[in-house]
This record gives sequence, structure tokens and C-alpha cells, in this order.
Amino acid sequence: DEFVYFAHHRISIPPVEWIDDCHSNGTLCLGTVITEHSEGIQETSELLDHTVECAAQLAAIAHYYNFDGWLINIESPLEHGSTDVPRLANFLSTLKEAMLKEELHKADTHTQTHTHTHTGGGGAS
Repeated sequence: DEFVYFAHHRISIPPVEWIDDCHSNGTLCLGTVITEHSEGIQETSELLDHTVECAAQLAAIAHYYNFDGWLINIESPLEHGSTDVPRLANFLSTLKEAMLKEELHKADTHTQTHTHTHTGGGGAS
């Protein structure tokens, strides 16, 4: 199951309570990135022009707030029409890779924290 937190803001981050409720019920929780109307044309172009940076920031936001990913909702026309489709596909691929890196980082951090906690010894008596 998946839950998508959707609002008509460029970037919508699910509320912490909703993220926690989703996770406690075994449901993935997604935020939303949306571009709409004529102003969305330039916003989408900026996203595609800065794919690596935008993907890294979106992955970092999801990691920080502990939700599982993004619904990417491009409703505005692409500035260069069909010639932008490969760039959009590249952005989605790059975002997926960035999310996987954050997930690996999160798992590694939890492992290090867990290991550190249990191997630190008994402490002072």
C-alpha cells in the first residue's frame, strides 16, 4: 500500500503524524512535487536543468522527515516539448538513485548506531 500526501504546493511534505501512522500500518508514505500551469513550465525546466542537485535535495528531505519517496506530478507543458522527455526520464532515474543512496545511508547509520550502542561496554560503575 501507498499513501500520497497531495497538495497544490510545489513541494508537499507529509505531516509527521501521517508519516508515523502510515509506517505503523505498513504503508509507504510519499510527498508530492508538482508543477502546474504556465508558471510550471519554467519550474520544470529548472528541475531538469539541475537534475542531480534537485534529486539530491528531494532525497535528503525525504530522509530527514522519514518518508518513503515522491509522487512527481508534472502537469505543465514541457518547455521543449517531446525533446524534454528524455531529460524528464533522466530526472526520475536520478531521483530514484538518490533515494536509494539515502536509504542505504539511513540503513548504515542505523547499523552504526545500533552497533555503537551495543558494543560500547558497560560504562563506568
